[in-house]
Amino acid sequence: MDTEGQRLSVDVPGLMTGAGYYEVWLASPGSITMLAVGALGSDMHADFSLPPGVSVVRGALTS
Repeated sequence: MDTEGQRLSVDVPGLMTGAGYYEVWLASPGSITMLAVGALGSDMHADFSLPPGVSVVRGALTS
């Protein structure tokens, strides 16, 4: 996972493919805060724009 400003790039090689899809969510440790970011493409990669006020630091959601 790489972050650059308000962009999030996710690569998850090796996931099982087939019917359905995988969603990307951000969660804040020690909190019930979760944010739906979007779905992975069929190549198990996606680039997302994060909403204003949301950042990812070392894989943790902060707001």
